[in-house]
Amino acid sequence: MKKLFIILMLLCNNNLLQAEGLPAFNIQVQYIEHNGHNQNIEVTAKYHFNKSTTLNTQPNIIIDNNWDLVSVDHNFNGEYIKDDEINVVFTLRHRYENLPYYPDQLYIEHINDDVPQSIRALFLIYFTPYNTTEVIGEDALTDLKRVWYAKDEISPERITMDKNSIPISDIPFNFIPNHEWQTDYRTIQVPGLAYSIP
Repeated sequence: MKKLFIILMLLCNNNLLQAEGLPAFNIQVQYIEHNGHNQNIEVTAKYHFNKSTTLNTQPNIIIDNNWDLVSVDHNFNGEYIKDDEINVVFTLRHRYENLPYYPDQLYIEHINDDVPQSIRALFLIYFTPYNTTEVIGEDALTDLKRVWYAKDEISPERITMDKNSIPISDIPFNFIPNHEWQTDYRTIQVPGLAYSIP
């Protein structure tokens, strides 16, 4: 009986240590492709709570001078319990009529009230040359099968193209290479795109 009690105590302490290693919550920006190049863009972020926590602060959007935060549709004010999930919609506005050639990199940052801990989620907003606007969270960055170009000081001229004219990658979905040679692939470059296709 004494051994069983000790084993149970060790298991409980191990679970407690594992839970303490997790952030109180995660933020995941959802992929969406909006039709058109609208000035206001909705970004949906899913909050998943790994443990019970109190949040009374509002999130920040870390943006550059080209963007304004218009609204946040959720007021964080209270206790959230383990495994709670909420979707929060941020509306952003692009300030200029000249759209960027490359995607803009932005962050959602939220400070946890219970522990001085900053939780961040990276996302991109890409004004495509086929007249859509993509909001791309971190998970979608690999799923989309794109090799993004580094920003150049002088951006190429934006052109318009038909989305159906863009080749599709032949790398299988969720492909994980087992050998180094499997990462040695060719990419197709299409004028007007800010990425190449592997």
